[in-house]
Amino acid sequence: MLDLETTTAIETTATSSAADEASFNRLQNLAALAETQPNLVASRNLENLKWTFARDGTLTALENGKWWGGCSVPAKAAEELLRPLQITASVACFLAPAHPAQILFALRRLKT
Repeated sequence: MLDLETTTAIETTATSSAADEASFNRLQNLAALAETQPNLVASRNLENLKWTFARDGTLTALENGKWWGGCSVPAKAAEELLRPLQITASVACFLAPAHPAQILFALRRLKT
């Protein structure tokens, strides 16, 4: 008589679309930095963040159960916060943005 094993251990790792997008963005950024600033060292470990999409659809993360940048609608908050933004000089500096959505909004504003 033949003895057949009826159970097979299958290891699967499911990731969310937010984690997939964050991973893709991270790899693209590291590749760009490797070409332009090879000695740059990241100041924080982004591997421990839980990547997710905010209520407004923006890619963001949860860090210790709190929204990255302190807001669950970072794109909308950036829009409201930076609505009066007018860059009139040839050089501008964005000091300590709380979320990448703020930088994205400022760059889009410059294009218009």
